[in-house]
Amino acid sequence: MIHVLPVGDIREHETEGTMCWCGPHVEWNDPETGEAYAEALVIHHAADHREAVEEAEQILRERGTTKKTDIETLRNADWDKVERDVVTRIRVLKDTCQHLAPTDLNDELAEEMFLPMLRLLGEFCTRIRIDESLDEQGDVSRGDADGAEGGA
Repeated sequence: MIHVLPVGDIREHETEGTMCWCGPHVEWNDPETGEAYAEALVIHHAADHREAVEEAEQILRERGTTKKTDIETLRNADWDKVERDVVTRIRVLKDTCQHLAPTDLNDELAEEMFLPMLRLLGEFCTRIRIDESLDEQGDVSRGDADGAEGGA
C-alpha cells in the first residue's frame, strides 16, 4: 500500500493498513483512466481540514475564478459531507480525550492540541447564533432574505 499523508499535520497517521483516525480514502484504480494501481493508494485527511479549503478552491477554479466566493458557491457546497466530517472528528476528539490516561505527555497533548481545537469550536459556536427553535424535523426555522418567516 502507498500512503499519501498531509504535510506538517498536527497528528500522526497510522500507515500500517487502511485504519487511521482520519478515515482515509482508499483508491484501487486511477480515477481518470480507470486503470488498476499496482498497490492501493491510501489517501489520509489532515486534522486541520485543509482538504475542504482545497476542494473549495478547486470549485472556484472550475468556475473560472480564484478571487471571489459568491453565495452560490456556498449554496452548492456539499454541506452534508462537511457536517459528517465535522461530527466524525468531534467524536474522535471526544473518544481520544475520554480514553487517554493521565500522563505528562497526555496533559501536553491536551494543552497544545485538544484545548485549542475546543476553543476554535467554541468561537465558531459563539459566532453562529441560533435564536429560533428547531421545528419537528430538527431543522432550524428561519426567515427568508426579506425577513419573512418560512423555510429555506
